[in-house]
Amino acid sequence: LTYDGSVFGADPTIEATFLHGADPDTEKMTFAFLDQAVYVPTTDTGLFVPDAFGNYQVVADKADNTLCIDVSQMPASITTFDGNFDSKGDKYTWLPSDPQIAHVVESNSYLFEECKGRVLGRTVCEGAGGQGITVTCTPIENEMENAPFDGFCNNYLTEIHQNNKIIIRTANGSPFEAVNYNVTLDILVDGVMGEFGAYWSNGDILTEGFTNATDACNATNSTGMAIGTYAYYDVDGDPVNAVYDDDCFIDPANRAVRVVAGGDDGVTLGLGASDDFLYINLPAILQDSTLSGALSVRVTLSKAPCGTIFTGTWDISEAACCKPDAQTGTALYPYFAKSTGAFVNVMIVDNVGMTDGTFTATFYEEDGDVFVSNSTAVMAGRMFVSALVDIPVTPVATVGGGTWGDAKCWAQVSASFAVDGSAWIVEPSSGQSFGYICRLLGI
Repeated sequence: LTYDGSVFGADPTIEATFLHGADPDTEKMTFAFLDQAVYVPTTDTGLFVPDAFGNYQVVADKADNTLCIDVSQMPASITTFDGNFDSKGDKYTWLPSDPQIAHVVESNSYLFEECKGRVLGRTVCEGAGGQGITVTCTPIENEMENAPFDGFCNNYLTEIHQNNKIIIRTANGSPFEAVNYNVTLDILVDGVMGEFGAYWSNGDILTEGFTNATDACNATNSTGMAIGTYAYYDVDGDPVNAVYDDDCFIDPANRAVRVVAGGDDGVTLGLGASDDFLYINLPAILQDSTLSGALSVRVTLSKAPCGTIFTGTWDISEAACCKPDAQTGTALYPYFAKSTGAFVNVMIVDNVGMTDGTFTATFYEEDGDVFVSNSTAVMAGRMFVSALVDIPVTPVATVGGGTWGDAKCWAQVSASFAVDGSAWIVEPSSGQSFGYICRLLGI
């Protein structure tokens, strides 16, 4: 259908009749006013839609300039559609303004298909390091089942992540319509989209159609066609650049929690004419050290440019499996030789957490003296190393004379970070030495 009259001041009336249950490939109507024109920067021509203040300066896309009427799954109770096109001199609009006013789809037309043997598993909490070791956070690969290389735990009871493929099926006995689609994926942590430690990588979204559930559930992690044309957004809806990284800190400019795939025109998603099942292979999900909640993905399937036909949330994992970033903030060093003798004592305090912090050490000498060190800062992933005699201390008990280092002692370290450590006792003249790892209290 084409209307070639002037849009300015025009008041066209068009009537069409469709039968319930009509062939969706032939019995449908699409109004593409002005040939679905969009803004063309090179010529400074095209269409604009109003911003929040009513100013016409937002570039229109095809969905803004298309009215879609879909009767392929229209309920019998729906008999008429009312839509108005209103000219406003140098502007035009829909009355009401939603261009999808005639898109009717039953709410239960599409459902998730759950594969047999599906187990969510748990994601890996990577917040441990220290001793100069670079901490990495393995990206989460939902379709892989090769823990721990998929970002899931492989030692949490029997909950090994497996068979958790995202499959959408039709629920009315008819295959997917042979049109172009868009796919939108939102990352949720404990049901909320935000900066909670999980973000999209820049990997491809793969999709493929199947005629039966068995073949769809047997799809591999490399199955499908790449949708392409990806747009990434942060929690505020601002565009960001997705990356692939195993760093445990994701730069704010790369914190993509939404990806929209397919562009203005959409793609076929690899669906054939008889396919009732759509398999969606997720890109890798980056995780940082703050991820601790249950992970899920909200999937929205849309016809391009006519709007949403399915939205559902698919669980990816339960809460993270690992122990907290620190088992304790207190460490016990059970023995140091007296520093005034032949031995040199060395204390090492490691910050194995992901945040900077401070510690104090309390030394209990055999003669009854007690000394407390100054508060000392240690950056995340770094260590403090010092000869015991060089640590600045303040006496808090002097029953043994109050001389620092004149007797054997033990020490307790209290830290605001995830603490670990060790000690070395060296006899310089002979070169002999021995060491031990501190004990973490509370575990």
